[in-house]
Amino acid sequence: MGLAPADYAPIRAAHWDPKIRHEEGSAASNNNMLFGGPPPQTAYFEGGILNFVFGEMWNRPALDQRARRWLTLVGVGNSSSSTPIRSHVWSAMASGNASREEMFEFVLQYASMPAGRVHR
Repeated sequence: MGLAPADYAPIRAAHWDPKIRHEEGSAASNNNMLFGGPPPQTAYFEGGILNFVFGEMWNRPALDQRARRWLTLVGVGNSSSSTPIRSHVWSAMASGNASREEMFEFVLQYASMPAGRVHR
């Protein structure tokens, strides 16, 4: 398209020891989800969920846990994947990131959005 490459800073400037990242990701998963997840027996869970999602994204300082939770609820809702939807709704309620009234309002608001039209 003739566009100049975008100049973005890397997510993390310094190299991060994979063992430390995994340990911090496991701790963040337990802290944010409030339950032990399935055993990390797949590359998706080990590298994707523990290492990147919780080891990197949930540990970033710019958003607090509550803000990340609401963004995650939208994302898992768009994924239509029942296990992440159930686990994140449960964790939002159990952690106090969402009250019952807020969750009802979220569901009403979400249901009024163009359902099933995830643009790819």
